[in-house]
Amino acid sequence: MIASPLVPIVASVLIAFGTVFSAWLSASAATGPVARLFRSYFVRLDWDLRFLKSTVTARQAIGLQVLGSAALLALAVVRDQWTWATLIPVVCFVPQGLIARKRILRIVALEGQIDTWLVILANSLRATPALGEALASSARLVPPPLSDELQLALREYQLGAPLDVALRTMVVRLKSRTVNVALGTLRIARNTGGNLPETLEVSAAALREMARLEGVVRTKTAEGKAQSVVVAAMPFPLIGLLNYLNPKLLEPLWNTLEGYGLCFVAFLLWLVALFWSRKILDVDI
Repeated sequence: MIASPLVPIVASVLIAFGTVFSAWLSASAATGPVARLFRSYFVRLDWDLRFLKSTVTARQAIGLQVLGSAALLALAVVRDQWTWATLIPVVCFVPQGLIARKRILRIVALEGQIDTWLVILANSLRATPALGEALASSARLVPPPLSDELQLALREYQLGAPLDVALRTMVVRLKSRTVNVALGTLRIARNTGGNLPETLEVSAAALREMARLEGVVRTKTAEGKAQSVVVAAMPFPLIGLLNYLNPKLLEPLWNTLEGYGLCFVAFLLWLVALFWSRKILDVDI
């Protein structure tokens, strides 16, 4: 018979193993909704980590999230303190949010370099008419992260891909409207003829003005976005604090059918409020 001090440890291990195994079985079903959601999340996370040049793979990150959630669930069951379970959404959503924020910051930094790069490219084209040589010259004169993306596009071009294809692949990889406008202008002006350096300088001025307007909008909506994040995150630590101070206060929510229904409705309303707040604050120029 297992000694009594080992019972919580064994129970925690079994619960964690069961949670991980159940998640693996759900994700293994090729046609199920869980599998589709998992594939979508995996593809997005993999793209973000590759874009950020992280040494952690998407499989490793998801594995850590599943293990962390299982460990919190095991603690909640064994210790009969569901405060630990309120931390599961943090393990599931906060890492992805931090990675997405780092991706956005990198793209914003890259977009801030586009107008300067177009001017450098225009000057390089005045010195050499070959676009490939001008791109290689301009890539050496701009700092990262733009130089990293340009070098990657140039490597594809040197390996045999047409220059238009390499530039289009860069647009797809970055998923940035500013980069799409800049490289689209470059491709169109190159294929239609005309004074390419002058066209690039005009495009740089237009992008600079668009960046100024976006900065004004971003400044005006920053406070509202910060407030929406604080309000959206407030329920989880509040529930945990109330449950810690008085565990019996929220017991009807965890132990009755009516409580489950109220929790479900509250969660749906929370999602709807979060969605609409982001929609209202997502101002497009």
